[in-house]
Amino acid sequence: MLRSSCLLLFFCVPMAFGCGPIGRGRGGDSSSDNGTATVAPDAGGGSTTLPDAGMPPPDAGPADPAAPRIVSLTATPATITVGGSAVVAATVSDTNGLSDLAGGTLVDGASGQQLGSFGATGGQGSFAVTVTWSALNAVTPIDSPTGSTSRWLTATFSNLEGHRASQSVELGLSCGVAAGGRALCSGQCVDLSSDRANCGHCGVTVPPSASCVDGNPVCPSGYEYCNNVCAQVGNARENCGACGHDCGTWAASHGAQVCSSDADAGSCDYQNNAICENSTTGVCQLQITNDTRESCDSLCQALGLRCTPIDVNGSCPSGACSYYLTSSGFECSENTACDSTPPGTETCSGHSASFSALLCGCE
Repeated sequence: MLRSSCLLLFFCVPMAFGCGPIGRGRGGDSSSDNGTATVAPDAGGGSTTLPDAGMPPPDAGPADPAAPRIVSLTATPATITVGGSAVVAATVSDTNGLSDLAGGTLVDGASGQQLGSFGATGGQGSFAVTVTWSALNAVTPIDSPTGSTSRWLTATFSNLEGHRASQSVELGLSCGVAAGGRALCSGQCVDLSSDRANCGHCGVTVPPSASCVDGNPVCPSGYEYCNNVCAQVGNARENCGACGHDCGTWAASHGAQVCSSDADAGSCDYQNNAICENSTTGVCQLQITNDTRESCDSLCQALGLRCTPIDVNGSCPSGACSYYLTSSGFECSENTACDSTPPGTETCSGHSASFSALLCGCE
């Protein structure tokens, strides 16, 4: 009995200072009998967390005896849905009286940004602030693959002497019972299995020509989903045999300057053009043109490649084409072996022609 009497005396002392009933947190714990969210523990206390809440704010340490005392902190309702709002209410006291309070603010625990300031609600030491779904989503996007999450909100009150006290409350965020199977993406309830802007995961968009099927981007027949676009994979230079295998990038890695795309191939006769030589094996070939007389072997080897046959309209199966130009502007070509240096002059259709360029295939 002596032990029980002492315990009762210990709990009665704060009442003499107008602190009110003591709960599990430093300023009291207001649990959810009527849809009211629980507070986070502060110096030496415990509380029940909502599903998917994550970790509560860290322990604030020993209370400042000169600071205001947050007797209770609640969020009503305990969980809000898209477009909804909650009232965060606090009961606060101060050893120097309520006139010593300077004010209070509510901060989003995920971003650290202020959501609003507490205003007096008429009751002695009673304050409240309304927090909306849109305000929470604006400071930190509300995302959850399960359609339900929560956010810790921290209230801080200070007095005229500059002493402060803080306490946190957990607010549930949900799509609601009627939106079962949906996810939260940037504050909106979506179906990840079919939503084109959130296909499989929040923020994954599908190309205009694709659709979202079972959470995966699906492209039209003949195309594959490749690097966020529907692309032809096979003989296309940018996707030679596989998504992302770009023959232009391959050629550039060997120090070669190349035409910008397959579409430019027709204007690349006397430039350098990277092509997809074999779409099954994904082999690229650099068709390189040089205006000096040397063998294709030496040209390709200078790039760390080897000379391979190049077939331009069936005329150069031995590995290279030598081009010649007459004084009258007539051009002709002849097949040249990889290890051969083309002659300086050639007879084209009975006309004497001078060497103009050499086209080599390098792999």
